[in-house]
Amino acid sequence: MDKMNFYNIRRLIVVDNNNRMIGIITEKDIFRQIAKSRGLIADLLGTDYPPEHKEIYDRFGDFMSDLLPKL
Repeated sequence: MDKMNFYNIRRLIVVDNNNRMIGIITEKDIFRQIAKSRGLIADLLGTDYPPEHKEIYDRFGDFMSDLLPKL
């Protein structure tokens, strides 16, 4: 996500083993998955963050769920 933000990239092309495009992942897709999975936040950020930030990360999923439109 840091590189996507730095380079202002909002979509990533997904390719198969033959480098044929099989899909696109958007920034919104990534945030939607983060909102659905609290464990994904730990996977992305690791668990090496200050303990005082735990509540922020715990509440992030709820915030993102409310922010994103439901499909």
